[in-house]
Amino acid sequence: MNTNLSHEEVEQIVQAFQREEITSGKARQKLGMSAIEFGKFMQERNIPVYYTSQEDYDMDARTLKHSPIRQEIRKRLGRT
Repeated sequence: MNTNLSHEEVEQIVQAFQREEITSGKARQKLGMSAIEFGKFMQERNIPVYYTSQEDYDMDARTLKHSPIRQEIRKRLGRT
């Protein structure tokens, strides 16, 4: 997370996302989080994360495709 943000700034970003004023991608960018971090962060607050644009979905798909976690799981399953 972007540690330069105050608690109030973080809450403003979260609220803007909840009101659909900004996309999940923009919220993640402002918060300095990966897609996975953002999902966990919102889950802790019981806030559903959804895609408001194809661009957000595509960005997450690219991120997850190259995720070390995904690569480790594929390796363990014998899929490379």
